[in-house]
Amino acid sequence: MKFQVRTGNPLQYVKPLLVVAVPEFKDALPKGLKDFDEAVCGQLGSATMDFHGKSGQDLLCYTEGGSGRILFVGLGSKDSSNPDTIRKAAGRAGARAQKLKIDRLSFCLPLGKDAESAAQAVAEGVRLGAYVFNRYQTIDPKPDTLENVAIVCTAAQRARVQRGTKRGGTTGWGQVAVRDMVNTPACDWTPETFAKSARKLGADCGFKVEVKGPARLSKEKFGGILAVGGGSANEPRFIRMDYHKGKGKPVVLVGKGITFDTGGISLKPGADMDQMKGDMAGAGVVLATMATVARLGLKVNLIGLLCAAENMPSGTAYRPGDVVTVYGGKTIEVLNTDAEGRVVLADGLSYARDLDPRCVFDICTLTGAIIIALGHHTAGVMGTDQKVVNALLKSGRATSEKLWQMPLDDEHTQLVKSDIADVK
Repeated sequence: MKFQVRTGNPLQYVKPLLVVAVPEFKDALPKGLKDFDEAVCGQLGSATMDFHGKSGQDLLCYTEGGSGRILFVGLGSKDSSNPDTIRKAAGRAGARAQKLKIDRLSFCLPLGKDAESAAQAVAEGVRLGAYVFNRYQTIDPKPDTLENVAIVCTAAQRARVQRGTKRGGTTGWGQVAVRDMVNTPACDWTPETFAKSARKLGADCGFKVEVKGPARLSKEKFGGILAVGGGSANEPRFIRMDYHKGKGKPVVLVGKGITFDTGGISLKPGADMDQMKGDMAGAGVVLATMATVARLGLKVNLIGLLCAAENMPSGTAYRPGDVVTVYGGKTIEVLNTDAEGRVVLADGLSYARDLDPRCVFDICTLTGAIIIALGHHTAGVMGTDQKVVNALLKSGRATSEKLWQMPLDDEHTQLVKSDIADVK
């Protein structure tokens, strides 16, 4: 999807679709919408019994003769210039554009003090709302026609809007990249696929990639990844990515990349097991983050580590009761092979410690229990440095990525002590 910035009267961009974001109103149509209402022959004013600009509302109108369209999307009443309300409205516009099977749209930038953040929200929202995964559909595939998006603003806003559009288009691309990885079935997304994708993105975006296969993992004693991946014909990989454009110690991202999780010998129930192709989402986020940071040219030192393996039951799979020695020499008594994420991440986190990092972020799908606790829209956070946790929570609020801190107490350390190994 390509983005551009246009200036001038938005009404010259009604073909094939112009999107206008509307703050919530009660009775009379706001004066700022008069020209748009006239362009659609009063259809907007006639619909005020049902359309009030509420969040989640939209109204598609046609210009005289049906030569153009204007889609009015509601921003809601809660701070209509908030980036998240704009992002959601833009998302509805992107989804509607795909249903209309059009290849381009123009979005009239909502009025507000911060045109740059508003433009970023529009670019992110349209890209995410228009997301379609139809790679495997040969009969009546979902329409995926939207290719070009123009953001319409004033001449005075142009420079700020261009900066916001570039950033939003790039961050939106990163989120879509993760969605594609998670949606791709495990037959086509293996640990080696992770390695190939990392190499390609590294070459395209400008970061260094190093891949360790089974021989090097064995030589360097990555016992956790080898144990979890030992039951699969798809051999495990450990992938290191380096981007150094800043000063000081690096920030390290560690991602859980279980490309499919059967539970191993401790086999999961069959219901919903198909969703376990998404057990590599943490590593997907790390890979897309590396590429996004490099594309934006951020002045940071960042290292990404992907712990990629497939957890399968077989005659070579690790077993409940086994003791695994992970990178750095610590030993783990495995009580349940469906705790495979913790085992591979023990390698990744131990390796990260050797990099003398400024801080480490571990991103992973470790347990569905967090969904029971927090629901589907909030991620759980645990950490050993409260200042870093606070910074992450603040970042989540700024980007509308909902996070909630969970406890990590001394009592938890006692719960994982083993009688025969270092931890269980």
